[in-house]
Amino acid sequence: PEGWPPPARELLQQLASDLVVAPPVQEAAGRLGTSTRTLQRELRAHGLSYSQVLQRARCDAAARQLLHTPLSLAEIGFVCGFSDQAHFS
Repeated sequence: PEGWPPPARELLQQLASDLVVAPPVQEAAGRLGTSTRTLQRELRAHGLSYSQVLQRARCDAAARQLLHTPLSLAEIGFVCGFSDQAHFS
């Protein structure tokens, strides 16, 4: 997204690669080569949190799925990491 700092964009890209099993923030930070605290601080400096970036990754993926696949809402919710169709809807 426009205006997001590089760590947030990298995190978004990383999370989008596997939304069914999103890694805990500690693991995601390690994959980015930084500490959990540093990642959280960098995100917070731009008004973001790990959960907001994860939610954005899930919603972006769901929007693509809705437009480009014949999957049902329940299937899209599942592959995008939502716990059930109600959380996705």
